[in-house]
Amino acid sequence: MRPWIVDTGASDHMTGDAAILQNYKPSNGHSSVHIADGSKSKIAGTGSIKLTKDLYLDSVLHVPNLDCNLLSISKLAHDLQCVTKFYPNLCVFQDLKSGKMIGNAELCSGLYLLSCGQFSNQVSQASCVQSQSMSESFNSVSNSKGESMNEHQVWESFLEGVPSFHSESPNPSQFAPTELSTPMPPSV
Repeated sequence: MRPWIVDTGASDHMTGDAAILQNYKPSNGHSSVHIADGSKSKIAGTGSIKLTKDLYLDSVLHVPNLDCNLLSISKLAHDLQCVTKFYPNLCVFQDLKSGKMIGNAELCSGLYLLSCGQFSNQVSQASCVQSQSMSESFNSVSNSKGESMNEHQVWESFLEGVPSFHSESPNPSQFAPTELSTPMPPSV
C-alpha cells in the first residue's frame, strides 16, 4: 500500500487503490473531483479504511487516476474531532476532548507521511525507510529511571512540553484572532 500523504488542501480522503477499501460502494460515475493541476478525475466509488488503532477513515473516495493516498486534514478534524499540529519534521493528530495523540506523520521529501508503524495494513518497505529508522531508535530509548520506553511512551514524552489543545467549550472561534494583522484583499 502506498503511504498516506497529509493534505491540507484536499476536501476528502482519496485513494487510487480500491483494493485497500472496506465496505466499497461503486458510484454512479457522474461525480468527479478537481485535482490540484486543474484537471478533473472521476470518482469510481467510496469505502472505509482503518489506518491505525485510532484513525478510521469513512467515506474515502476511490479516484482511479490518483497515484497516491490523500489524508484530508479538514475531513479528519471534522470527523474525528481532532486537531493537527505541524512541527518542522512531524505533524501530530490530537483528540480535542482527551488531548490524546491519535496519530502522527513524519516529514519525508517535503511531504508529511503517516508513520509506517501506525498502519494496520502491510506497507511497502521503500516508502518507510525514514520512519523505520526513527522507530528503531525508539527501541533503545529509556526514561529518566532507566526503564525502557515503547514508541507510544516516547511520543507522549516528546509531546509533554508541547501545549495541547484543551477546551471545555466546543466553540473553536474562541481560539481565532480577533483582528487580522494584514488586511484581506477586496473580493472580486
